[in-house]
Amino acid sequence: MVVLVFGLGGCAGTGGATRPEEPPPAEVNVEGSRLLAPFMERAAREYEASVPKVDVTVRRSGNEEGFDALCAGTAPIALSSRAIRASEREVCRSNGNIIRSLPLANQGLALIAHPRLDVTCLSTAQLRRLWRAGSSVEEYGDLGARLPDAPVTAFGLATDSESFAFFTRALVGTEGSMREDYRPARAPATVIDSVASTPASVGYVGYAELERAEGRVRPVAIDDGQGCVLPSRRTIASGRYAPLSRPLDAYVNLEGLRRVGVARFLAYVVDRHRQLAEGSGVVPMSPDQARTATNVVGEPRPSQAVPAG
Repeated sequence: MVVLVFGLGGCAGTGGATRPEEPPPAEVNVEGSRLLAPFMERAAREYEASVPKVDVTVRRSGNEEGFDALCAGTAPIALSSRAIRASEREVCRSNGNIIRSLPLANQGLALIAHPRLDVTCLSTAQLRRLWRAGSSVEEYGDLGARLPDAPVTAFGLATDSESFAFFTRALVGTEGSMREDYRPARAPATVIDSVASTPASVGYVGYAELERAEGRVRPVAIDDGQGCVLPSRRTIASGRYAPLSRPLDAYVNLEGLRRVGVARFLAYVVDRHRQLAEGSGVVPMSPDQARTATNVVGEPRPSQAVPAG
């Protein structure tokens, strides 16, 4: 949003009266995760369209940059695809900032396979062997006698993406560790196209991209010790699709949350979280997460609120 500010001098009129200056728009600064940015950018557009004199700025930077801005006090809202680290929380505390986590949505990375590949469920141990750096798995049969003796071709997301970092950390155990013949792509749609057109291939994409694939690829279930679980909105929001589901949170400076402009914007986001998630590449919150978010937004008493600015 572009705000034009005009200097107004005394205007000639009856009695030489001057028109009172209008108050500046309430400013809400948001910074952090690129993964959550589309969700929050949609919220900002819709909120600005419905509420006058509000300027919501969403800056796509990264998890670390979001926490830096939050702890420095330059942005009252940080978006993150991971939990805040103890060292980051300590920096905020030393700067006098009290931080609250605010659930917003969830992410699930769906394992996918070519439709004719006879691989329907893999355990986390098998997946770790398949995807890790230095993997000796050349055919799916190397993972177990009941799997096909077809050569492995593995596709996925770009190695500098937040999703790749999460996939390797959650599944392999070491962030950035990946088999040497991994074929990354910048766009999730490219991963879908590659798996759909390459026999005996596997890959992973965000669950929203799987929903849009319209049967061109097939999801693969994960057995994390509780039986085979397919990705779905319900299993991702509940965390049952483990270990490839996670909550996506905002972190809020409590002092900022006491400002009317920030509090009202976040209340709007929580109230419309399900609609905002549609088309934003994320999975809506579960009812329990939504209740937690409502409680966080309502934490400061109305008497504690201070004007936006």
